[in-house]
Amino acid sequence: MIAKLSLLTFSPGMWQVVIRSVYCHLFECLRERSHMEIIPYEECRAKTTADGKPGIGVLQHCRHVAKVAKALAAVAHPAVKTILGTNPGAVAAVHDNGKISPGFQKKYFNEHLKRCYPVLASMSNANFETDHTLIGAAAIRRYLMSPFSVSAYAEIVGAHHGRGHQSIPRTDEGGKFGGKPWAQERHRFIERLAEEFGPLPEEPPDPAKRNVLAGLVTIADWIGSDETFFPPEGLPSYTDLDKKAADAAEKCGFKIPDIMPGLSFETVFGFPPYPIQKTFIDCIDGPGLYILEAPMGIGKTEAALYGAYLLMTEGHNRGFYFGLPTRLTSDKIHERVTDFLKTVCKDETGPLLAHGHAWMRAFENGGKGFSAGADWFSPRKRKLLFPFGVGTIDQALMSVLRVKHFFIRAFALAGKVVILDEVHSYDVYTGSLMEWMIRQLLEIGCTVIVLSATLTGDRRSRLFSKNASPVDNSNYPLITCEKAGKIEAFAGSSGKNRTYGIRIMDLSDADMAAIAVEKAEKGHCVLCIANTVARAQNWYKAVAQKMIEARFSIGLIHSRFPAFRRDELETEWIAKLGKNGNRPGGCVLVGTQVLEQSLDIDADFLITELAPTDMVLQRMGRQWRHSRKNRPSEAPETIIVSGDPQSTPNPESIIEAFGKSNCHVYMPYVLWRSLQTLKSRSEILLPANIRDLLEATYSADGKREPEPVLRLREMLEKRLANLRQFANAARSDVKSLGVLEDREGVSTRYSEMPTADALLVTSVDSTGYKAVIEPIDGQGPVSLNAFQRDFGATVRLHRNLVSMPAWHLEKLGGIQKPEWLNKHFYEPVAVLLQDPLTGALTFDGKPSGYTYDPLRGLMRVDGRIARDLPRNPVEDYDDLNAFDITLHEW
Repeated sequence: MIAKLSLLTFSPGMWQVVIRSVYCHLFECLRERSHMEIIPYEECRAKTTADGKPGIGVLQHCRHVAKVAKALAAVAHPAVKTILGTNPGAVAAVHDNGKISPGFQKKYFNEHLKRCYPVLASMSNANFETDHTLIGAAAIRRYLMSPFSVSAYAEIVGAHHGRGHQSIPRTDEGGKFGGKPWAQERHRFIERLAEEFGPLPEEPPDPAKRNVLAGLVTIADWIGSDETFFPPEGLPSYTDLDKKAADAAEKCGFKIPDIMPGLSFETVFGFPPYPIQKTFIDCIDGPGLYILEAPMGIGKTEAALYGAYLLMTEGHNRGFYFGLPTRLTSDKIHERVTDFLKTVCKDETGPLLAHGHAWMRAFENGGKGFSAGADWFSPRKRKLLFPFGVGTIDQALMSVLRVKHFFIRAFALAGKVVILDEVHSYDVYTGSLMEWMIRQLLEIGCTVIVLSATLTGDRRSRLFSKNASPVDNSNYPLITCEKAGKIEAFAGSSGKNRTYGIRIMDLSDADMAAIAVEKAEKGHCVLCIANTVARAQNWYKAVAQKMIEARFSIGLIHSRFPAFRRDELETEWIAKLGKNGNRPGGCVLVGTQVLEQSLDIDADFLITELAPTDMVLQRMGRQWRHSRKNRPSEAPETIIVSGDPQSTPNPESIIEAFGKSNCHVYMPYVLWRSLQTLKSRSEILLPANIRDLLEATYSADGKREPEPVLRLREMLEKRLANLRQFANAARSDVKSLGVLEDREGVSTRYSEMPTADALLVTSVDSTGYKAVIEPIDGQGPVSLNAFQRDFGATVRLHRNLVSMPAWHLEKLGGIQKPEWLNKHFYEPVAVLLQDPLTGALTFDGKPSGYTYDPLRGLMRVDGRIARDLPRNPVEDYDDLNAFDITLHEW
């Protein structure tokens, strides 16, 4: 009684303390109750059915995925099997152990828990971690008690949905994971699967091989989660899981390609190999790095493909990926590789086209002939998994970048032949990524074949292992091989040399046009290559004005035409200047760098702006490319258009002499070195002089250069150092967060000149979520609806896009994608409406400062509107060139 009375005498403050203590005690009791109310792993669910009900359990799903992983490993190349180890299903089996947690079960199945586990169901979700990849990673780390800071297998489990974790807890016994009882249940689950699929090795593999294993786990999870093969309601109890998994893998296209052995080079391509091709083929005797440096048009593509054929038929590799600088070059090579595979494959397997716009060509050039299950590879992250692929190098580079699911691409490339063409084209950022990628590819059972016509010795040396003995060989053509850390070099024969006359002239647009017209009237097919779209458009205009009465054909090709129009122009000019073209008696084709590599055209006479020496040589390679009779001259001739920066007092005046727009495309120091190399020559012997010209340009020590030039060199070196740092920061690891965008060109190329897509139309009639528009292609109107997909309409819209400076559209009010385009574009897109009389383009009712016509493409216009907008000189850059050719390695 005294005790009861004493309670009544508590002060209000004391009552608050008592109530708080009682509340905390009750809460702790509730927590203990919830921890004790665990769900046995046999009852934990992994999937939901179509009607939202609980589906199969975690154990069943993990067994499915483990079986698929074993099936995938069974058809992998022996080199890949070695990487995956003798127990490839073990990690896949425990990949979803984190779903055995209160947070995951409550997040997806709480209604079900209310009937069976009411206390747990009543708990707030905020008390628990719901990310099952983090929980699972922590569980694996504690289970293995690895001596390493973090177990590689914990990192793989934590990253199987594409993104790793910045840190993985040392234990999964924390309260947010459900405490010790739930941790013990996960431990019991892991032990159960270890009995069936074997234990997890304690020693982690090296990073490159770890990436391959991570890719296997994720792909197995994708197939094991495919409701076509493994319905969420579960499989019948009598199902043979091994057979089911093998069938699923095969139907998804994972099977060994059937290649006919013993075919000769001549049987495959229809002609005997040239000497350099034969020398290269004779060098192929196993996996390694092979670098083929040979002149333009000598048949490097055929040599590389036949080398890949030998490696595959002899069992060294399985499948290949052909990586190129641009989408356009990828499209052209894709056609040739399609014909190659038709000859060497017993079935109708064709190469999958892998680049950002490949989806628009899904049913062209081999798409219809894919083997069963090839449609599984359509999503962009799966393209490289197909046995044979052609696309941009970007797709392969994402295997070493911090992008989501980068390890999928590592697994996809493992054990294949990877052919990298035009490697001299890449700047230091992309080039550094390529060097790291080559090292990883060699570690995961690949053979890498590198092709280039203009590779410097220093750039070549960077492709080899750091501990490999350097090779000092100045021969050209040259074949260099690295196998097991040993480098060998073989001199090749390029055949007959040809003399090219060169002149360097400071020409106005009108003077350039006068020379081009004079040559065309004498029967020359003249090629004029400018460094920027704006200069190319001015050159075209000047030639058209100088030409009298349309005596010959003139044309313009650059990146600021919509795709439909660019295809028309390329088809027209390949028909004129291609290998089997109906050659006109004189013509002028003006263009930008797209003519330098992308099109197989053959000119008699070249006019080009000054560019880095290797680019000038590439442009010169467009002359006299094919054997022809009755040329209008006895030898090819090149005019290089450049200002004279001699005796200039400061860097600014050198830049002025070269032209500011040119110095936004190419670093001025590189232009200065190139000019010094070329100006003392009146003739160049190709290919004999290629090596000397490259080394003379890129091996300067700078000791005797004028002070203004040394300052330009310092600018270049600072720029190169920054790009290397940016590239290093972008490199990947399973434990890295996938923070970069896994879109082609976004993370694989460095650019300070962002662009935006603009849709060109001649009319728009829109009412909210619906619209009837008429694209500029003249093919009639198209109806669009924000809630309806139309693949045909999507393709057509994308073929009416042009790229323009993003800053310009932002100044006009920003890019606001209309609602009726939602089903056709993921990214923002501007709609530009063309005036039918003037060609002027308006954006959101305001003058854009641009105009379009089918002969010159998208153009800036002079006048008040254009002057009122801030001018950014870098907008003249040919920004649709997929590769950035502004910088070179020194």
